[in-house]
Parts: sequence; structure tokens; C-alpha cells
Amino acid sequence: MKTIKLFIISVLLLSSFQALAELKKGFFTLDENNEKVVNFMYEIKSLTVLSSSDRDQFIVSNNVVKMKPQNYEALDNTKKLWIRFSIERPNANGYKIYYYFEYTILDVNEAPKNIQLSNKTIEDGSASGTVIGTVTATDEDAGTDSTKLSYHLEGSTSNKDFSINSKGELSIKAKVDKKQKGDYYFSISASDPQGNKSKNKLFHITVTKATPKFAITTADVSTPENADKVINLTTNRGGADFLIAGGADENKFSLSGTTLTFKATDFEARDDKTYSVEITANRAGTNGGANEHPPKPLLLRLPI
Repeated sequence: MKTIKLFIISVLLLSSFQALAELKKGFFTLDENNEKVVNFMYEIKSLTVLSSSDRDQFIVSNNVVKMKPQNYEALDNTKKLWIRFSIERPNANGYKIYYYFEYTILDVNEAPKNIQLSNKTIEDGSASGTVIGTVTATDEDAGTDSTKLSYHLEGSTSNKDFSINSKGELSIKAKVDKKQKGDYYFSISASDPQGNKSKNKLFHITVTKATPKFAITTADVSTPENADKVINLTTNRGGADFLIAGGADENKFSLSGTTLTFKATDFEARDDKTYSVEITANRAGTNGGANEHPPKPLLLRLPI
């Protein structure tokens, strides 16, 4: 419940001949996020703001002084605002009433808001336990540290399909099958350490077409003896960089771009007519290296 306390103090300033001015003070106490409006019900010739703690926080018209809603956490340590102004009434012959209003703002323990999910898609065929994204929210009392908040799946359907951990990571509970399930809809809420709970927010997870994993597609080859063998390295997506990563016979191979060359070898050089090299591929700059293919053995055989 909003608490407002108002104390008015009137002081009459006198000269030796007449009253020149009157000073009135008002002290208000109210919860944050509430405005305070004072209406003067008598006719006013002029209302002039003389000074204030923050002029932008006040709206003043001919007969109204309004303080805008305040965020407790954004105020300085005093948690106070003030304004000084004067009022002159018609036919007052220069007589003015001076006012000093002071506002004390109280903290309200607010519920979290602005619930967000970092990603709203998942590939068809994704395995159980796949992390879809991270849930975050804002809370005036917790500041910018969303880790102080707790996140909850709301409703039986949400809990059947998903799980969410203490870090806010949302995971799928079962393997994704778009034909059987389609897209997902679920609700999430957030609460702060004081137990204040947000409104539920509905999310939609779109199931996307599965993308084939990045792979080297060059097959094993054969070559005649005593002749260099040129092998064109390929992947299922293109735009890859290749590297010789090892293999029993890596010294017999050289690599330039996508061209792997096997040095001419005598048929009688050894009994085993199979030569091996390991090749790795990487799509540079894509997904932070997530498209790196582990070393793939590539076999080259001499005809028997």
C-alpha cells in the first residue's frame, strides 16, 4: 500500500509595515514508481520554480506541481528530491507565497521482468539434453546480476518437454522429431531471492531442418606406381582449409590448398601397397571453429 505523509509548515515573514511573503513547506513520503501531484485550487497569477534537486523530475504548470515516478535504486544515497517555487495570486500587489516541497522515496521489493531467451530454434534430430539457450531476466533489486534470479517452467507441458538449471540454461528432454511433435510452446517465470515472482512469459521454439555435419568427402584412391597422384580434397559444404595432421606415410604427401599430392613410388618399394595420411579440415571463421572436422584417415593404394 502506498504511504503518503504530508506536513505543512507556514511561516509569516513580516516587515515593520506589512507581510511581504509567506513560506510553506511540504514533506511527502511515498513508494517508488509512483507520481505525486499537488493541485492548487485557488486562482494563480504565476508559479515560478526557483530551484530543485533535479528539475527534470518535476512537471510544473500554472496550478500543478507533479513529481514524476522515481526508481529507488537510481536515486542517490539520500533517496530524496526537493523543489522550491513561488506563487503570486492576482491583485496581490507583489505578495508571494514561497513553497519548499521535499519527497522521500521508499524502496519496493519488485518482481523480475523482461524475461528473455537467447535462442529460439533447435534442429530436427537434436539429442535429449541439447541446450537450446539461456534464460535471463531483469530485477531492480538484483541489479544487472541475473544469476541471483531463479527460473521456472510453468505448466505440465513445459516441464514434460524441457528442463532448466540454476544457470538458466534451457534443455530439451527428448530427441527432437519435427514430424511427430512439430514446434514447441512453453511458459517461463522468474523469481528473486525474496520470493517475488514475475508474470509467466510464453515462448515459441521453432524446429529447423537438420543441417548435415561438416565432413570431408574425399574417398580413398588408387594410383599406378612411379607416378605422382594428385587428389582433390572436398567437403560437404565447401570453403574449407585443409591440413595434413599425421598418418604413417605423411612424409610421402604434400598439400597446397585443396590439392593433395602423393609422390611417385616404386611398385617394389615395400610389400604393403597401402599408404595412409590423416587430413583435417576447418571452415575458417565459422561458428568459432565449431565446424572443424577431426583428422580423417585417407588411404591410397597401389594396384597389385
